[in-house]
Amino acid sequence: MPTRCQTIACTCTGGPRSRRASTAVGGTFRPICNFIVPPILIAESRKMLVSSVSSAIARACDLRAEVVSLPSGEQVSTRWVLQFFFEVPLEQAALDGIMAFENPMVPKDKH
Repeated sequence: MPTRCQTIACTCTGGPRSRRASTAVGGTFRPICNFIVPPILIAESRKMLVSSVSSAIARACDLRAEVVSLPSGEQVSTRWVLQFFFEVPLEQAALDGIMAFENPMVPKDKH
């Protein structure tokens, strides 16, 4: 697990006006989050990130858990917060006009 926070970009879409066509007005919506992350972000960090972002979105949007029955008979609870990870190597990233691999703020072992 990293000892300090990695820089992560997250864009979320969805909201009261972006409903599926089959959803009635006043119904729930399904937020979608895209995370743009460095390839070095480990699985445990990703789990922590999606958990905290899902919880924050659920609180902010007052999303209620929905129980869904699967074909196997198992039931799962979901708030329908869909999240995707996109890995971008540091060779394809820059900050303030400085390529990430040249940036003194980025540790050399992370290139």
